[in-house]
Amino acid sequence: MESDEELSYDQKKAVMGFILVYQESSEYWNKNLDLWSEVLNKPQTRANASSIAFADAWWGYQALLATGLNPIVGGRMAAVASACTAFL
Repeated sequence: MESDEELSYDQKKAVMGFILVYQESSEYWNKNLDLWSEVLNKPQTRANASSIAFADAWWGYQALLATGLNPIVGGRMAAVASACTAFL
């Protein structure tokens, strides 16, 4: 990816963000999905840790690209994506 001349600097950084968020989110949700279901008293039947992590990474990636790599907006969008994917 680093040597891909078709990707802009922002696109490369956003892809790296996607990968890192997906890895970390996968680890987090694999450990904590059942706990959140208990705390919220809402059984999880629709999503799994992998689909929640993908939503985190995808929407964080989109927000980073749309805002010139703003990590605050990217992080908030990823957090919203987690909640919506997991429990709506």
